[in-house]
Amino acid sequence: MNELAETPNSRFAQIIGLDTDFLRFASIAFVLIAIIFAAIEPASSPGLGNWARLLFWLCHALLAIPALVLATRLLTWAPFSRRWPAWLSVSAAGVLAALLVAPGAYVVEQWFGVLEDDLSQSLVLAILDEFSGLAVPLTMSWLLVNMPRLLRLQISAPVRASRQTTDTSAPPEPMATSPSADETTADAAFLAKLPPALGRTLVSITSDLHYLHVHTVKGKTMLFGSLKEAEQQLDGYGQMIHRSHWVANDQVVSVRGRSGKMVCLLTDGRRLAVSRRRQADVLAYFGRDSTLQEDARN
Repeated sequence: MNELAETPNSRFAQIIGLDTDFLRFASIAFVLIAIIFAAIEPASSPGLGNWARLLFWLCHALLAIPALVLATRLLTWAPFSRRWPAWLSVSAAGVLAALLVAPGAYVVEQWFGVLEDDLSQSLVLAILDEFSGLAVPLTMSWLLVNMPRLLRLQISAPVRASRQTTDTSAPPEPMATSPSADETTADAAFLAKLPPALGRTLVSITSDLHYLHVHTVKGKTMLFGSLKEAEQQLDGYGQMIHRSHWVANDQVVSVRGRSGKMVCLLTDGRRLAVSRRRQADVLAYFGRDSTLQEDARN
């Protein structure tokens, strides 16, 4: 296997902290919702033929997807939203996205000629009227798309154990010697969120919009929360190697890569990308893998 193989997230997904699989799922879901809207012929697309009506709603879906991603990122960065329950954060993202979509949706409806001309109404009022019509359906659609994740947070169970717990051979030795992020040393507030079956020895945490994919030596689970907040709670037991990835210091086997592409090899065999901005700090702490040094001299 190529040791510089791409991680599951694409370059775009890494930038916005969004899991590629979820982005694909959300896109397909909104296309299906657009098809349903076209089929039921709602009052907001009167007089359009079948294909024109389908194109009309697909345009709305294409506007909604990036707006929802941006709205979610904006809320993720807002300190006040970190204490909200998951359903409230998802709902707020839907409302904010409706506000972002409203100008584009107004242009689409003008283009298709489904808006009644009202010369007495200003452009601002027209866009606000568009927002009022979008807020509820867009928020409900976003809640529907996120429902599997919201439900999983309530019944979260560990997945199959990581490979090192089932492999009879000795696991690779980590390269750092800092204290383990276990229940006696790390922040109890964060570790208390983990299912008991996963233990308390963290390997990595990856952000995905409002969610965190938490890997321990026994498996993984998904939590609602902010990666920045998790980093603060676990200060001293790991570090950020990317805006979307935190790793436990004692679970890094080696740092590998060249020509600006660098990954951390973890004890469970996974490779997480190191951002260019953090490469110097990561190398200063962990050092370079000896194999890499031989490659670099050739």
